[in-house]
Amino acid sequence: MKGTVARNYLGTVPPKARVIVVVTYRDGDGRQLALPQSPLRESFTGLQLLTQQLLGDARGIISGWNQDFSIGQLGPSAFEIEVRAEAPKRVSLRRPATMTKHLMVLSLLEHLTDVLIDLGDVACFMAGHPTAHLRYIDGYHGPYYEFIQDGQAVKTIDARLLELLVAPGSVDGIRAVVANLKQPGVAYATVAKRVPGLYYVSHVQVPANEHLRDFANGGSLPFSQACLDAARAQALSEQTADSSS
Repeated sequence: MKGTVARNYLGTVPPKARVIVVVTYRDGDGRQLALPQSPLRESFTGLQLLTQQLLGDARGIISGWNQDFSIGQLGPSAFEIEVRAEAPKRVSLRRPATMTKHLMVLSLLEHLTDVLIDLGDVACFMAGHPTAHLRYIDGYHGPYYEFIQDGQAVKTIDARLLELLVAPGSVDGIRAVVANLKQPGVAYATVAKRVPGLYYVSHVQVPANEHLRDFANGGSLPFSQACLDAARAQALSEQTADSSS
């Protein structure tokens, strides 16, 4: 009896890896509002600036692929952002090496999108909660910072990402990204991320307040590299005291 070879039904697919994000701005009653176009253009520019900074050493993974964004309007204050990387020619997934490359690029795009959403969420929290303070933690997967508000740890972020976030160029990019949150009547934004082909959608909600609007209008971020250095020094001091006791 002759053996049979399993067919690969994946065949040839469009040479594009995509992650789709929908950002919806709503008032206090959950309704969309009509927003001007200029903040949308401002957000698009900020998104591009942040992405170039975040890619860093990961550029080698998408070498030879064209990476870009597109933004389209879905509703009065709902916008779809498509993050994509496209190969210069059609990709045959029958080749294991090509399949691996495609999955690596898709994984990178999804991770990049997660990091961008996380950065935006944390930046909005920082801008909106100037009385919070930082605590440095040397975790098992590397150092990170906790944000302490009213005695409770309420947010965390990778130490390297926070250092990147408070850099002057990144602050300007974040300010541009959150431009729509300064519009009158906007109470919060919902960020929904979807990977085409997967069932589940992740959601992050970002509330707006007067402190955040001040930041979006050009105010300073109430955290700086000096704040990070102070939190790290405090953690080192406590660690030294514990080891000597």
